[in-house]
Amino acid sequence: MCFSFNSKLNCDAFLQDERAYCQRFGLSQSQTNAILERNVLELLRVGGSVYFLGKLASSVLGLDMQDIGALQTPTCIS
Repeated sequence: MCFSFNSKLNCDAFLQDERAYCQRFGLSQSQTNAILERNVLELLRVGGSVYFLGKLASSVLGLDMQDIGALQTPTCIS
């Protein structure tokens, strides 16, 4: 699915009805929920490739790889 975001038309279709777009590609409920919740770390846990998720993050969510890296950084250091 993430590879399809190479096309602006597909990005627009995704944003128009995200759940239906995920169903079109046969995503599991947990994968779909993670996408709808914008939970990139959960997407990695449910089998997403960081390279393909980079496409989702940049084309659709407006994030770059540095943003994704920041999501994986602990917010408090002991």
